[in-house]
Amino acid sequence: MKNRPLYSAYLQARFHQERGTEEDLKKAVEQYQRAIQLDRNYAPAYTGLAGVYEDQADLGQVPANEGYRKTRQALERALTLDEGSADAHSVLGWMKMVHEWDFAGAERELQRAVGLTPGNAAILRHAALLAMIRGRTDGCLALERRAVELEPLSAPTYYNLGWHGRALELSPGFPAAHKSLGLVYLAKGRTAAALDEMHHETDVAFRLQGFAIANHALKRKKESDDALAKLIGKFRRDSAFQIAEVFAFRGENESAFKWFDRAYAQHDPGMLELNADPLTRSLWQDPRYVVLLKKMRLG
Repeated sequence: MKNRPLYSAYLQARFHQERGTEEDLKKAVEQYQRAIQLDRNYAPAYTGLAGVYEDQADLGQVPANEGYRKTRQALERALTLDEGSADAHSVLGWMKMVHEWDFAGAERELQRAVGLTPGNAAILRHAALLAMIRGRTDGCLALERRAVELEPLSAPTYYNLGWHGRALELSPGFPAAHKSLGLVYLAKGRTAAALDEMHHETDVAFRLQGFAIANHALKRKKESDDALAKLIGKFRRDSAFQIAEVFAFRGENESAFKWFDRAYAQHDPGMLELNADPLTRSLWQDPRYVVLLKKMRLG
């Protein structure tokens, strides 16, 4: 590429986007916008920007409606410039899957993206998530493993595979990785180690959720209540699903369903995890849970 400053800005943006921390995503936005200033017709920068805006919305780092609106705007520009962009169709598929819950539409977009660029690890990760949501476990694992082969230094891919320790080696502040590792320890009965992992979680909402869960497991009611109260107070607009998970884990089913209903109304991306969420085990035999799965077209 002759325009070295443009390509440099684009590569820096990709680097920060892959690391995935809140600060890195802000830097990714800056670098993609810098690339666009250097060339307003450079489609990959718009596609990358759309992906970052969506990540920020999914993680609650920006108001969901604002983040998804910006995602749509950037995607429209990217597809106008390059209708055959596999990355753009992949991000559009992700939008349909995570935000709109249009799984058939998501499958069409992702199949097109994979057909255009079968060796793109990020696209395979998106397709893997859709496979998991639709109950195709074997297909999901095959896609994730192929993504690791293609990008062996990708923190998101290792995280999706459940290799949280490897994800943290590659990106020490990767959002939700410490919390997820803490939940693994919790499942193994290592409650003290679980709580320790929650202390290292970089995402504030996930950290508070982790505190509420781990302290409950340790029978520290006050600490669990305090963490849950802070989670509700600060993140009720963007973390309704995580709040519901805490209530479910604590066996407070009425409150759990109240927050799941709110998460459903808000189109919280976490709702896609309902089909296989161990934190909600106390609800699995409740008829309301079956109804919720059917509403999500997951049952």
